[in-house]
Amino acid sequence: MFNENGYVEHIVKGKTPAGVILATVIGVIISLIGMGLVFATGGIGFSFLLIGIAVIVLAMSKRDVEYEYIMTNDDVDISRIVAKSSRKKVYSFTGKDVKIITKADSVYRDNEHQANPDIRSHVFVMDEAGDNVYAFILNVNGKPEEVLIETNDRVMEHIGSFFRGKLKK
Repeated sequence: MFNENGYVEHIVKGKTPAGVILATVIGVIISLIGMGLVFATGGIGFSFLLIGIAVIVLAMSKRDVEYEYIMTNDDVDISRIVAKSSRKKVYSFTGKDVKIITKADSVYRDNEHQANPDIRSHVFVMDEAGDNVYAFILNVNGKPEEVLIETNDRVMEHIGSFFRGKLKK
């Protein structure tokens, strides 16, 4: 949604967290051990099997991740939404922190990484190589950081209005 008050929001899919994938694998291993023990010992194997299944179900319920970008004028808030049920604000910055905004595959971004090899990256997209992925190169407390977000036409219109002169193509 974009209106004349300087507000836009955009939600995109994110990568499944590594911890969720690890928990799923552990759940499968526990279940397999449980199935083996059911045939060997009976009762204790059944307990392992139930615990493994519970871990798998819990992990699978946390695999869907989305990021919501809320831009109000030149303030940007990014929240992580897990399983469409829990929302947590994970990053914020303001226009005064922004050095440049550029496409993720841009020479400007490469130059920033060469000039600042210790740049800290915050990735809030599914695929960093996507067509609509932009890097906000920031100077936060004197240290370089970058934030990768996925845009659409409304977000680009907002960036053009409120981050004038910082967008490099």
